[in-house]
Amino acid sequence: MLKEVQEVQAWYTDMANAHPEHAVYRYGEALALSYSNPPDIPLVLKRLRQAEAHNPSIPYIHQTLGWAYEQQERLSGQSGNLEQAEREYRIALDLNDAARLPEVESQLLLNLGNTYLALGNFREAYRHYRQRDEQFAPTGDSPTEMLYRKNYGEACFKAGRSQEAVTQYQLALRRVPQDQPTLKAQILERLGLAHQDLGEPARAIEAYTQALDLNRDLGQSDNVALLQRNIGVNLFNLSGKDQPGGRTDLKQALTSYFSSLDHLTTRGKKGQDKGPGLINLEVGLSETATQAASGFDTIGEQKLMFSYIASTYEQLDEPGPARDYFEKKLALINQGTSKSPSPAMLTEKAIVLNRIGVLAHQLGQPRQAMESLRQSLNYTRTLNIPFGTSVNLYNLSKLAVEEMTSGRPLEDRLLDLLVDGVEALRQTRYQDRALFYTLTNTALLLSHQSRNPLPATPTVEDRVEQFHRRMAYETLPWSYYTQAERLLQDSALFSHEQRAPLAFLVKLNQADLIAGTSAPPQMDRIQKELRTAVEEQHAPHSWLWFLSQADRAEKPADRQALLTQAVETVLKFPAQTDPL
Repeated sequence: MLKEVQEVQAWYTDMANAHPEHAVYRYGEALALSYSNPPDIPLVLKRLRQAEAHNPSIPYIHQTLGWAYEQQERLSGQSGNLEQAEREYRIALDLNDAARLPEVESQLLLNLGNTYLALGNFREAYRHYRQRDEQFAPTGDSPTEMLYRKNYGEACFKAGRSQEAVTQYQLALRRVPQDQPTLKAQILERLGLAHQDLGEPARAIEAYTQALDLNRDLGQSDNVALLQRNIGVNLFNLSGKDQPGGRTDLKQALTSYFSSLDHLTTRGKKGQDKGPGLINLEVGLSETATQAASGFDTIGEQKLMFSYIASTYEQLDEPGPARDYFEKKLALINQGTSKSPSPAMLTEKAIVLNRIGVLAHQLGQPRQAMESLRQSLNYTRTLNIPFGTSVNLYNLSKLAVEEMTSGRPLEDRLLDLLVDGVEALRQTRYQDRALFYTLTNTALLLSHQSRNPLPATPTVEDRVEQFHRRMAYETLPWSYYTQAERLLQDSALFSHEQRAPLAFLVKLNQADLIAGTSAPPQMDRIQKELRTAVEEQHAPHSWLWFLSQADRAEKPADRQALLTQAVETVLKFPAQTDPL
């Protein structure tokens, strides 16, 4: 065979030298050279370019040039060759007569799809694969067609067409030979990802489980942790605490996570490429299929597993172990923190600290909650993340109100932190629902905070500090309530139904704020607005107004009448006593 190849090469070389302007002879020489073992790709490219120079209108010259550039990229590792391959394949496709040479047309569409896929241009890869499918409806069980379906599925998935990806992966699975279980496992993994992306956890679990079994049978442990993690994610997504079997699914998810974590720690893994409660910066478990497709180094995978385990315990209403695993994740983050940590690492740290703070609050540990939330706030402000800053400020303000209503003294530095944070958000003009509650909570805290008297012999610094605090305690609450009222008018933040009860509570707090001050016209206006709201029954919490009026009543009979109205309102509208 080698002798025959050498004879053919020699013949074409002689003919090309004898006819230097003959493009076909020069092409024949290049084609014969490509059959050497190994081929001299730079020489093949040189001869092909010479043939192209003599006749650039021959499509198969460009097609073979595309192949040669692909080989050059693969063998040399130098970038830029795939772009050249794409160019040559595209020229060949433009020059080819599809009616006369349909097989060549089909092959060129396949080559372009593969090249675009390798370049990461998934939309173009999808377009060419789909054109081939629609134009030629390729069938057969050849390795080429099997890999075509596999690659077509990958292009669909990465172009955001997961339903089509499922179809292509299923077609590929039918064509996988029995003697290639490794390839079958790879396609099953990708099929699981597509089902996961479509929100079909049961089907994703089925595909992942088959892939996991194949990997174990083959003794291939590299993907075991990743597959166990993905099975856990889908068990989590399949669960529902309020649905029959929901807690069982969550417990099974934990088992899968722990198996994955155990595999990581024992074997290691190579890198592969508002109102009522506190708010999480990262709500729930939102692992996407794209994230699930990639592995990390051992530390990265462990951090991810700790997040999943903690989030699962949260769903099970078990804040203790949930916090324990977030703290384990925080320890790993701190372990990998350098002198100049990246913004991504600091953001991750801010999220974990926020979650630890929320869980500490659920465990009845307000001081620990405040400390974690303070640290999270520090990172979100340093990173200039307004949403994270707003969430942390709200959480801290709610904790502070709870502390105040429990009779525990507040630290001045906490109030300073809230005021400073609110002012920072004001400067960025950032607005959200959490900011409304932060403003009203902080205004309430400031208006009820005691004023520390000056020392017997005050210094200039003491007087300046007292002046600033007086400004904060006496002017900022009203300013914050006013800003909160403006936020209520934003229909993007609050619906009409939400606006009325919240506006009533703001007015009620404003009335309490200026009671006893020298602002009777303002007080009269607010009381009139409150009375109108009560009379028109637009205020679900109108019983609070009757209660506040009873506190101010001088005559016992008036006080009794107002208290009776408050009770009657609660009895008539019992839902009105629910917290906002």
